[in-house]
Amino acid sequence: PFTRAQFELPDRPHQSAREHLAVLQAIQRADGDAAGEAMRRHVMNVGRAWAAVAADAKPEDKRVAGAA
Repeated sequence: PFTRAQFELPDRPHQSAREHLAVLQAIQRADGDAAGEAMRRHVMNVGRAWAAVAADAKPEDKRVAGAA
């Protein structure tokens, strides 16, 4: 559900694909530092996307799974 939800944000699927491409290109160049930095940027962007989705969720959507 997390992946599906964040991809509802405008341009997120395309941005994510570009981020993955940057990681792969760095790996192909054997540039571990660049690959690590590209992956860190991607993970931070995923976190921001998730925060945006969570902020827009309805109260009933914010319940913790299994909570009463």
